[in-house]
Amino acid sequence: MLLSKRYLILITSILCSIVLVLSSVLLYNFHNTFQQLSKSSIDMAVEREMNQIQTEANSIIKPLSKNLINPLYHLDVDLIYELLNVILQQPNVDSVSVFNAAGKIIHDGERALSNFDKPLLTIPAMLFIPENKQIILKEEDSKSLHLWQSIWIQDLCLGGIHLVMSLNSKNKNVTQMRDLVNKTTMDTYYKNIITVVIITMVTLIFAVILSILFTRYLTAPIQKLVGYSKEIGKGNFDLKIETNRQDEIGSLMQAFHRMGGDLAEKNSIRAEKEAAERADRIKSEFLANMSHEIRTPMNGVTGMLSLLASTSLDEEQTHFVKIAIRSGDQLIELINNILNFSKLDSGQVILENIEFDIRLFLEEICELHSEKAYKKGVEIAYFITPGVEYIIQTDPTRLRQILHNLIGNAVKFTQKGQVIVTVLNEGSTKLRFEITDSGIGVAESDQELIFETFTQADSSMTRRFGGTGLGLSICRRLVKLFNGDIGVNSELNVGSTFWFNIEYTVGEFDKTQLSEKFRKIKVLILFDNKKIGAIISKNLEIEGIDSEAVCNSKEALTCLHNANINNQPFDIILVNDSIPDIDYKMFSRELANDPNIAYVKRVLLLPFGLYMSNQQLADINYNSYLSKPVGHFSLIRCLAKLMGIENIHQVSQTSCTGHIDLIGKNILLVDDDLTNQEVINSLLSKFGCNVDMAENGVVAIQSYEVGKHDLIFMDCQMPQLNGFEATKRIRKMNENSTINVPIIALTALAYPEDKKKCLEAGMDDYLVKPTDLEKLNTMLTKWLS
Repeated sequence: MLLSKRYLILITSILCSIVLVLSSVLLYNFHNTFQQLSKSSIDMAVEREMNQIQTEANSIIKPLSKNLINPLYHLDVDLIYELLNVILQQPNVDSVSVFNAAGKIIHDGERALSNFDKPLLTIPAMLFIPENKQIILKEEDSKSLHLWQSIWIQDLCLGGIHLVMSLNSKNKNVTQMRDLVNKTTMDTYYKNIITVVIITMVTLIFAVILSILFTRYLTAPIQKLVGYSKEIGKGNFDLKIETNRQDEIGSLMQAFHRMGGDLAEKNSIRAEKEAAERADRIKSEFLANMSHEIRTPMNGVTGMLSLLASTSLDEEQTHFVKIAIRSGDQLIELINNILNFSKLDSGQVILENIEFDIRLFLEEICELHSEKAYKKGVEIAYFITPGVEYIIQTDPTRLRQILHNLIGNAVKFTQKGQVIVTVLNEGSTKLRFEITDSGIGVAESDQELIFETFTQADSSMTRRFGGTGLGLSICRRLVKLFNGDIGVNSELNVGSTFWFNIEYTVGEFDKTQLSEKFRKIKVLILFDNKKIGAIISKNLEIEGIDSEAVCNSKEALTCLHNANINNQPFDIILVNDSIPDIDYKMFSRELANDPNIAYVKRVLLLPFGLYMSNQQLADINYNSYLSKPVGHFSLIRCLAKLMGIENIHQVSQTSCTGHIDLIGKNILLVDDDLTNQEVINSLLSKFGCNVDMAENGVVAIQSYEVGKHDLIFMDCQMPQLNGFEATKRIRKMNENSTINVPIIALTALAYPEDKKKCLEAGMDDYLVKPTDLEKLNTMLTKWLS
């Protein structure tokens, strides 16, 4: 329906409604007024008639009462009859009776005397009260008026008179009056109705005309605005819109005029934005391609340097190789930060919601930084406070990026002491992570500045420690995606605690409960770093395992002997590889040579990346070893194995304690770059693996069909058939097989979504180039153990 018709209907309806309401109110008032006038006139007529009859009755009963005093006193019945007979001749008198003081009728003017000796039962008693002499009492029913008059001689009541006056004449007159009034009232009422109807019709016609004119007044400028909007919709923003009206329509026209200008400006801005987004997309694609192209030769550089470092070099050569490896690591970190920053800057990062075990997650992250930390003599550990759910749902990839940056910074700026990652609840829907170090600290004035892009607290930091100043800025942006906050508490030359919180949801209930038999184990921890030892002890206590931590060998020996004396011996002792007062080998010999405590099983804690065979452990009197940082699952499995407890619970995927034998394992390496083939082949050969190589997906499938491989390292971007399609075809070949060969993506594609794409294609894990011996060993151990 057109707007003009809508306005016409609306305004006409409003005006007509107003007129009809006013007419109805007027008619209602007329009706009430005439009813009141009619009722008032009738009431006045009734009152007038009644007054006349009462006056007439009084004029009869009062003289009669005086004339009856003597006859009533002498009981002259004949005289009484004559007086009453005269009264009965009056036109409105129905009846009249005379009664004595005893209440008996003497005469009623018509009947014989012998009939008047009956009591009158309804005589008002107050007629006979002396104080009421000469009183007239009136009673009324619908047809007659009853009057009572007492007759006295001094204080002697002789009797009284009962006069009944007829109301027929009064009722007749009132009825005539009512008919006349009603007829007059209705005639007047109908005349007024006709007048009101005529006025209403005239008013309605006027309202329709007025609404048509008003509608035209409203819709004419609106129709102009419709035309303007159509032109604006076509992209014609340079319209000359009338803005000289001073009413709301004028304001609307002015708004249209401004809108045209704003749209012209926004159209220009949108074009610029689209150009910027196109440039940003090109930039992102360029960075992704550059990352891939840089990582491929970097894999050759760092791989060959790693191999070179494992050969026989003199001290100067070793120094040069370490510098080259460190420079390569810094370059890779720089590339990662630039890629992450570019992705965040363009708003292309979307969080996933994946369920995972926070214990295993932290164990893997700390392991990544442990080698660099232990080379500096810095201990690293994590602690999950009681009450924190182990199985959570959030985005592990982005959370790993945050922790990787913060832990990496903590290790970088800490020269001695420890780096501790703590997880605790902050409300019902948030987790708080704290990364505490004993490093150089941050001045209070610089604590907010360090989260800015390309900024460090001290410009000399870049020279001394390296870095781009992007890491903390990336962390802040990622934390914001988690609806969290990030900050730092620090003191110069004492240490820092970087903290952040994230929103999460609780995952499926953790079913990995320890058996009661396992909870009876008692463990002693010998760790020179008091904080790290306390954390290992707390982790065991959370699982219900009795434990105690000491800092030196004397305390350890004292605890072992005292426990024996109290019949609460320790079952296992964890010994750190660095003890301040004694060498760990010598300490083990002391335990072995003391018959009272020689039974205690000994576990050596080694820096991550160092391995010992069973024979090597036996030579130094140790039963097993664990890699630091001591992870939850690896520790539980080690203790259970030493105590001969099987099936304590179903443990998630984790690295095994001890070094697995990789000699003779058949590996298929798929990569189109000859340098990468040589590097990875050389690295795998260090573990004694047999390596088959394929330069693309087609050759990989052919090689897989004829060979028997334990694991496949698959590049993603290759000619003829890429790694994604090759993986899908291999998985399709094994649809009906119970054996599924692990396929690990070994690629220069470094974005988190690249990992997701690999897993969706059917690959089992993901390893980014460049890689090294430690990363390869971790991956091989994980999937071939």
